Amino acid sequence: MFISHCFLVGNVGGEPQVKLRADGTVVTSVSLAVSRPKTSGEEKIFTTEWYRIYAYGKIGERLAKVGKGDRLFVDGTFRVLQGEDRNVSVLIIANYFSVLKPSKTSVSLQERKEMENVLDELAETFSGETTQEDIDEFPF
Repeated sequence: MFISHCFLVGNVGGEPQVKLRADGTVVTSVSLAVSRPKTSGEEKIFTTEWYRIYAYGKIGERLAKVGKGDRLFVDGTFRVLQGEDRNVSVLIIANYFSVLKPSKTSVSLQERKEMENVLDELAETFSGETTQEDIDEFPF
């Protein structure tokens, strides 16, 4: 048995490209920049490798919502394709992904203000000391 499994953590390099297959399945692809430190003497130099991530169906629908600069964790399988001109391409088929750190541009200004308002309300609600009356109101 052969396994081609990979885990990648990197930043989305551009906006997702979304296509709809004839059977109605959503296919989304994004470029992912993965940087690795490489030591040269005492100096750390970062090298960046680019990967093309593909996701199908529900995962593809979710991947279509990421934005440029978002940091992703991707769990997938890789496929190596060799063209007639002997060029080699590595494609990553995402089985799962998670947004580790959204970019500042991926959340709209309106959403950011709404989140700040909710946080302010929570801060006001939970400021001060907890009394026995507060504890008695807990539903559990």
